[in-house]
Amino acid sequence: MTTTTTTQDDYIGSEIGIVARGKEYTDKGIVAQGKDYDQVGLVAQGDIENKVKQVRLFSLSDTIKLRQSSVYTSPRQMELLKWVYGDLRQSKVKCLALDEDGTVYHIADHPVFSIDKVYVDGVEVTSGFRKYKYYQDETGHAIAYIEFSTSKYEKEVSVGVRGKMNSDGTLMDNPSDQLRDILLNLQEYDESTIDIGALEDLRAYAYKYDKQLAFVIDDDYYYIRDLLDDISNNLWAFWSISDGQTIIRFRGEQ
Repeated sequence: MTTTTTTQDDYIGSEIGIVARGKEYTDKGIVAQGKDYDQVGLVAQGDIENKVKQVRLFSLSDTIKLRQSSVYTSPRQMELLKWVYGDLRQSKVKCLALDEDGTVYHIADHPVFSIDKVYVDGVEVTSGFRKYKYYQDETGHAIAYIEFSTSKYEKEVSVGVRGKMNSDGTLMDNPSDQLRDILLNLQEYDESTIDIGALEDLRAYAYKYDKQLAFVIDDDYYYIRDLLDDISNNLWAFWSISDGQTIIRFRGEQ
């Protein structure tokens, strides 16, 4: 009979040997959270499955999981595709040219609440383009972009924008919602590895003290820990890891 072990960078769950919360389990007669598992029919949360779902653990060495422009057939530049949060209407968020002609510019790698202003070489323009807050790209991924009627090949295009939305279509500007979105949807950590209760406490804290954040995730960030540090510092909050680096906690300072 064999056993499997894990490190902080491993995933939970495999077809043969299963590891859950840092504990070793054998191939057959496996018990996790009070339920029996065997090699053929695995029982997970009361359901019969052929495999146990893989759970991505948090690690300090994790990098930001932004897509790259290489996902497109003929990208003009090889760069990371940014995520945008909050109200950045008074900012100039740089856009990425997606075609050789310089007419199609990527704004965010997700739908946005609004595209409010468009700039070419820092000067606002009000015509000669079409804005797409939601568009399904050639990979089937939903993005936001802008398309010009004439080439802007040698020019810098930027926008004033309000970024990611909540599921009800409102602007996602509460730091708790933003953090949850980053951890679960961008980084794809399993919800079981995050202290959701602490995020709810942070939500109430941010609401009470009217704390809203607006920022862009791009190549300025490499490790997830750097992004969490930056967000926490802006909130006068802190974050920590416990339970073998599987639980992320956020607490607003009182």
